[in-house]
Amino acid sequence: MLQSKNDNAIYPLIAIASSIVIFVGSLLTATHHGYYYFLVISLLLIAFKMWRQYLTILPYGIIVSSIFFGICYAITKNVEYSITGCLRIAGLCIAIVPSSSIPPVNLTRALNQLKCPRALCLGILITIKFFPMLNDEIKQIRMAMKTRGATNSL
Repeated sequence: MLQSKNDNAIYPLIAIASSIVIFVGSLLTATHHGYYYFLVISLLLIAFKMWRQYLTILPYGIIVSSIFFGICYAITKNVEYSITGCLRIAGLCIAIVPSSSIPPVNLTRALNQLKCPRALCLGILITIKFFPMLNDEIKQIRMAMKTRGATNSL
């Protein structure tokens, strides 16, 4: 039904649903069994051949969680509360993995097949495509500045 460059791509709506389930699960298990939950989710993501997306998101998740841990600890002076908050932020980062494994065009096609409003489909597509396009534009501007001998202020 939906063709993709990746033969192992999962159906877009299943990817979105699994992201929501991972995030809600991380919120619910952060206080009791958060470490085990993240271990199981990590192994499942690797088993479902999403290890590239997982390894791409992992450094950002570690950095954001560490910053959040530091802020939480500075405010509360309680390690347990800080770790719980850190696990919740890490859950948000890991929940991005299934959604990032699908091409945006396939998500838009799936929403169109479900008869979602056209404005919603276009809004989602524009939002998803904006950041990579902005990144490419910044790279082109930097290359042009470097070619012309300008200093890199971006």
